[in-house]
Amino acid sequence: MPEPTQNRPENNGEEHDETSSDESFDKEEFDPEEAERRITQFVTSAGKLSGPPVEELAEQVATLMRSAWSDL
Repeated sequence: MPEPTQNRPENNGEEHDETSSDESFDKEEFDPEEAERRITQFVTSAGKLSGPPVEELAEQVATLMRSAWSDL
């Protein structure tokens, strides 16, 4: 398995460094209320798309993750 900082085609030969990302996560700037608003907005807008309901997809993912976790 390649190392996380190993050069790969998708990063155009540049090494990936989590700490130098433009979108780095700063715990001091994290707003849980804003995060919840964004998640709610995403789920609401996804519900308007064709296909299975978001709740059904979420349950399928949760079931798959529980199965994978128990297999580990």
